[in-house]
Amino acid sequence: MCVLSFPQFGQFDITREDLESWYEWFYGEDIGGRFPPPEDHVLAIAERNAWRKIHEQMHEGSTLKAAMLSVRQDTLFWTREVYEKIRTFSRGRPQTRSSMDYAPPQKGKNKSKGKGKSRGKPGSKGKGKPPQPNNQASRGSNKQAATDPKGNQFCNNWMRGRCPGNCGRTHKCNLILATGRICLGDHLPQDCPG
Repeated sequence: MCVLSFPQFGQFDITREDLESWYEWFYGEDIGGRFPPPEDHVLAIAERNAWRKIHEQMHEGSTLKAAMLSVRQDTLFWTREVYEKIRTFSRGRPQTRSSMDYAPPQKGKNKSKGKGKSRGKPGSKGKGKPPQPNNQASRGSNKQAATDPKGNQFCNNWMRGRCPGNCGRTHKCNLILATGRICLGDHLPQDCPG
């Protein structure tokens, strides 16, 4: 659809046959049809990540056909996306490869003493921090907001003078004033006049 909609763009240089070849390979014996077969959600995530990688290569100047060929030949990508996530069956129950690589703890190394016991009286509340009001973190007598009104986090590194400025967080004063609103001034909270 993209190729037909924008024939003036040269980077979309594939034909219908190229796309059919891609999906025949993807659902063929190399990826989708191997034994044991990957689950459907693994294939869906792998396909989405493959198109994301193709998109990134196209933004770096590659054509669509070359990017698809490059991703298709990237065996490390397909190993991570599909082959490592295939469930194998051992002793009648499914296991992932990561659970098969698990080594049980050695004797003498585990310092625990049984399953543990209940501490305290049933129904009693434990000690801990009291719950904070929403969007506030207590710092001494002043209260500071964790997020700005748009929902973006305030940058704690900026408040300490260690942020380069391109972290994506808000670089404003996060002090909550007596009126209940956030200051949002272009100064540090310790320099806030309010």
